[in-house]
Amino acid sequence: MQPLNALTQLAAEAIDPRPVAALRVVVGLNTILCGVESWLNLERILRPEALRLPFAVGLPALPDSWLPAFMAVWMLLAACLIAGCWTRAAAVALACQLGYVLLLDAQSYSNHLYLLTLEIVFLALGNAGAIWSVDAWRRGPATCPAWPMTLWKWQISIVYFFAAAAKLNPTFLSGQMLANFWPTTGWLDFLAGLRTPAVLQPVAVAAVATEFFLAAALWLPAFRRLAVVVGVGLHLGMGLLVSQKDPTGIIVFALATVPPYVLFFDWERTGSGPRQTSARRAD
Repeated sequence: MQPLNALTQLAAEAIDPRPVAALRVVVGLNTILCGVESWLNLERILRPEALRLPFAVGLPALPDSWLPAFMAVWMLLAACLIAGCWTRAAAVALACQLGYVLLLDAQSYSNHLYLLTLEIVFLALGNAGAIWSVDAWRRGPATCPAWPMTLWKWQISIVYFFAAAAKLNPTFLSGQMLANFWPTTGWLDFLAGLRTPAVLQPVAVAAVATEFFLAAALWLPAFRRLAVVVGVGLHLGMGLLVSQKDPTGIIVFALATVPPYVLFFDWERTGSGPRQTSARRAD
């Protein structure tokens, strides 16, 4: 019975709703940015003459003439998420839209779109409209369960761990992958002379070590603040590396991984006492 009691206690725990509300706004804005990227991709994929590679056989393809309406709903739901208006319903519908795009075609899949979909699900489960929202204004403030935020923290660690593990191969560790993105023109052309194995190999190894470090260090109070600095530096470096190409995906990925760092810091947790059970819950 002890494991059952532990699960019951975990399900009853509540977290300070402020970081959840802040993440709701960030994720909503990030979904709009990701929507712009997805719109451009879908315009190419949904053309009648385009070769499609569907993940889900039998999933109905979106007619290309419906794309503007589809994306208009996407943006409207993202705006509802930002404002905290019908928060849970908007998050569920938005997650379904992103999930549809993920399954629609191999060419519309992206890792950051997948991560963003999971984060929207966490917001739906975590009662993200509890405060700082239209829902809270209409119905009063509410509490946020802690367990979806715990899942979110584990997801961030999983992302960093497997991103590092996937790079443990001779191609990446040799610096060849970095060489493909290394800036050689524009305002970063002064870095062109550093596009050599003597520089790229140590940078590649450092990138892998950094991601392994972040996967663990965010959980450790002694290293947590350092992990935040290292993580922000890592994503800024990634952004600079691809700044002369299309950096949208890198920006979306950074906004999906760095802001959730706030969940690793100590926020007030309470049990499900009378004050929690009597609090009015938002949609």
